Amino acid sequence: MPSKDSPHPLAVPITSFGQIGYPVSDNIGTYLGVLYEGKLYETLASGYPGEAIILNLVETYAEIGHEIFWIKDETYREALEAFPHLAAHILQTDLSLSDLYYVSQIVEDFFDWEPEGDGPAHLASLNEPIGSLINLFHQDRYKNAIYAALADKSRSDFYELISMANWFYGEDAFELFFSFAEIQPVQALRNPYWMIEMNDDQRTRLITWARSHMSTELLSKTPFRTQEYSETVTSLLDRIIWKADDALKSVRDRQDFAIWGLCSADKFLAAKAAYLLEELPVSQWPAGSQDVVAALFEEMEPNWTTFKRQGKKGSYTKQKERLGDLLKKANCQNEPEPDA
Repeated sequence: MPSKDSPHPLAVPITSFGQIGYPVSDNIGTYLGVLYEGKLYETLASGYPGEAIILNLVETYAEIGHEIFWIKDETYREALEAFPHLAAHILQTDLSLSDLYYVSQIVEDFFDWEPEGDGPAHLASLNEPIGSLINLFHQDRYKNAIYAALADKSRSDFYELISMANWFYGEDAFELFFSFAEIQPVQALRNPYWMIEMNDDQRTRLITWARSHMSTELLSKTPFRTQEYSETVTSLLDRIIWKADDALKSVRDRQDFAIWGLCSADKFLAAKAAYLLEELPVSQWPAGSQDVVAALFEEMEPNWTTFKRQGKKGSYTKQKERLGDLLKKANCQNEPEPDA
């Protein structure tokens, strides 16, 4: 039994248990054991148990929600049956923006992924409590708080704010992220999913903004790996190259960002830039780029890997093999035609 001054078991963060850093699925048995030993259903069904328990359970369900909603397993029964009571208590609790974000994660987990048809039959029984949580985001006090926070471009929680605005209010993720990126470029570029499926206007604005941070002088010179780029420039190059299929639609853009990347003293960033050449015929490679690729090939250890995208999928391959393929392509192009 906990002492009189100890917190209720359901008020203790679930991440205090299990193996830190492991997937939720690996810890789920431990997590559920803690909840059930704390009398999860009984506590929630008997009335409002206090703010500390509710806010902790909101965070807990945000962590394990997908697992308990979507896996067809009897071990989740108590957690599922307790959920309508939790949702009812959430409606009685004053929520901060971070609490709201956890609620949004619960909602997203409920609707996310449908591996087999419509998912487990038990989801239908939770439509009403999930609907009540969705309605929370349309209350003026919470909606106004989210939009007011979005107006402050110095905030560090803008990922969470944008996620909620995008999911519940249909706001364009690119527009919101770009407005933060102009103020906090490194932070906004950490997860560049917002660069996916940009429209032409958005792509133009992104590339124009990125170019404003780059040295135009490098474009008129043979690339040499001498540039010690700032954190902002490094982030821009890394993320735009990573999302090249969405961001670099024109040959010129691909060539220019390849040059800027090939000039980096960081061999791994330079290698990523080299892979932009894979989509270009050798005749369109920037002058001198083959020499940089050859030098990179020599620097790479045989066991170093890189992720090669192929459409929406991809696979890991060896850096040395991938650079070697580029050199073969260039050498084949440069071989003289045999005499007729």
